[in-house]
Amino acid sequence: MKIHRHSFPTSQRSVKLASVALLAIFLTSDFPLLAQENPLQGTPAITQSPPLQSNESTIDVATEKPSGVALDSEFDLNGDSESQQVAQQATQEAAQQLIQQVIHRLAFGRPFDAKIRHRIWTAGREMVGVGTYEQAGGGTGRFNMQVTMHDGDGKHTLQQISDGRLAWTRSVISDKITLRRVDVGRLNEWVRDASRQENTSPTYVPPKLKVGALTEMLDMIQRDYDLKMGKIRSAPLLGISGTLSSEARKRTLLESGAKDWPTLLPTRIMIAIAAEPLPNTNFGQGLPVRIEFWSDPVIGDDSSQPDHPEGRLISLLEIYSVRAIDAPPVERFRFETQDYSIKIINETDRYLRRYGVRLTDSQRKQLRR
Repeated sequence: MKIHRHSFPTSQRSVKLASVALLAIFLTSDFPLLAQENPLQGTPAITQSPPLQSNESTIDVATEKPSGVALDSEFDLNGDSESQQVAQQATQEAAQQLIQQVIHRLAFGRPFDAKIRHRIWTAGREMVGVGTYEQAGGGTGRFNMQVTMHDGDGKHTLQQISDGRLAWTRSVISDKITLRRVDVGRLNEWVRDASRQENTSPTYVPPKLKVGALTEMLDMIQRDYDLKMGKIRSAPLLGISGTLSSEARKRTLLESGAKDWPTLLPTRIMIAIAAEPLPNTNFGQGLPVRIEFWSDPVIGDDSSQPDHPEGRLISLLEIYSVRAIDAPPVERFRFETQDYSIKIINETDRYLRRYGVRLTDSQRKQLRR
């Protein structure tokens, strides 16, 4: 959905539709698009941060000292500067290892399905999308995520689905249908040919398995954020917190062409990961259950608007009712569009550029039309 950042109207209907566009951007991790389009330019500011509540247990993620539940050993962040530096490096390395293990678990672990709830707070309003998530695991690259939002203007939907060959994103926003596709079946070959080497790490996840849904979202976080272990209180969860790196901030602004950092673009994240099997299903250990996206600190001269020195919560993704399932047939993950009049946007190049790959003319002809 193309929204000009300088001319977006401020009517209630327009704000609702922009919020649905934001939902799609967050779930597809296409944050440079958000910086470029800034769909809520000129809309009212949020008056207060929303409470961190859910129907599941409330998760309190802090970032000071990693707890014993998060790590095999605790790191002493007190003492002289040298010991603090060593401890800080250790918790950063632990966070990188943990998020890589989670990505590997999603890509190669047992098949599962779950329910998802995604909330975004913007322009003084809360938007809620609910849906389902199914991942075949086993290195197949197959998944199916569907999210639906209802408002006074109708139903808006987002679907991401992949059979391991083609990954599709279909969004319907105010009857506007958008189709995007990635030729994931060729990513491994082209990236491997460009690097001319094999990765032998036991938790290595090839490029084709990091397109779409939760694996892509976590891969983006691992790539763009400076991570460290967090402390989670009163819950059997592992915590990771992160701050957007200066390199990622500069790259996002450069790619989007924006001059100023949009207030809706996150710069801080918090992730809660199940440290043990979840109640009721006895499954889900090592899977993410909550991902929070936070803004830069909000401190202004306007006394009518409250300050948020720690930033404010922009988006909250909850994954719950996680259960193991039998491996679904591949047909379950094949996308067949009936929207023959819709132009398909091929985004394979965008993913190849992430790995520094430039296709030759002959390789471009191999992309599926």
